[in-house]
Amino acid sequence: GWVLMKEGKMSKSKGNIIYPRDVISRYGLDAFRLFMIKEMSLGNDMIFSYDRFVEKYNVDLANDLGNLVSRSIAMVNKYFGGLLGKTKIKPNEFEADLQKVAAETIAKYNHDFEHFQFQNGLNEVWNLIGRTNKLIDETTPWNLAKDPTKIESLKSVMYHLLESIRLTAIMLTPVIPDTCAKIFSELGLGMQNGEALTFGLTKEFQVTKEPIVLFKRLDLEEEMKFQASKKKPERKTTPIKEEISIDDFNKVDLRVGEVVDAKKLEGSDKLLVLQVKIEETVRQIVSGIAMDYDPKTLIGKKIVVVANLKPVKLRGIMSEGMILAASGEDLPYEVVEVLKHDSFSKVS
Repeated sequence: GWVLMKEGKMSKSKGNIIYPRDVISRYGLDAFRLFMIKEMSLGNDMIFSYDRFVEKYNVDLANDLGNLVSRSIAMVNKYFGGLLGKTKIKPNEFEADLQKVAAETIAKYNHDFEHFQFQNGLNEVWNLIGRTNKLIDETTPWNLAKDPTKIESLKSVMYHLLESIRLTAIMLTPVIPDTCAKIFSELGLGMQNGEALTFGLTKEFQVTKEPIVLFKRLDLEEEMKFQASKKKPERKTTPIKEEISIDDFNKVDLRVGEVVDAKKLEGSDKLLVLQVKIEETVRQIVSGIAMDYDPKTLIGKKIVVVANLKPVKLRGIMSEGMILAASGEDLPYEVVEVLKHDSFSKVS
């Protein structure tokens, strides 16, 4: 499928092209890869917008995944000194439901990824992340910690949280590998693969003492201002003038001329007075390129001149031709130079 903008296809003329390296440089490869895979179903087009990207970054990564990891590790440090073993008590109804959701998620995830339905597979993983976050609200570990008789229940809740995070990290490794490597490190585990996709395999967690922020929440307004400051305005197009015949073109005598002297026209900021040698004759040409050229830098250059243009007075100075120069919106004049020919050459 195609990656489109809200207003349609990307276009250089519209100045709305999204360059992946720019997104990755600001937000990271993991965040960009996840967004593209999670938002685009195989074979279909998708619409990319920075407001949508920031929204999903904050919801999926900063809130759902990032907060789950940091909150869980912080509680294990607070209540168990960072070391958490497997409990032997029977799971409560909420923990049992989490195990059920985890098993269903693993089955659906494997099926979806085997059939290249990556978007569906990732949605299943985020369903598990949501269910894991819900367990915290259902069991309120901070209340269990107040009752010494509930220590095993608290331990069971925390084990279920970390084990679910471990399974999530395994399933997300193909998409956000750098982030998942950090998660395994936070859990005190080495990298794991699909062979470990079974709930309850971990005997002990030794979590990090100082959990890191996996994804810092973004300010939507600030990000939109940043992107707007980078956006190039739409370039204006200039229609091609009406056609001329080859006979009309042949009437224009284009010659190579060598600049032998150049100076600013007194009293003018825009005009230069050039002395240009064409064959053995030196003629005077007035040109409006003073804003973009130091006269001294032009001396010795070989340029293209319209040699048979009718002489005309400009600001009281006779001009006997015109030099060719490129011009564009918000761009300086650029004189057309010739490198290998001399003042006896023609241009055709």
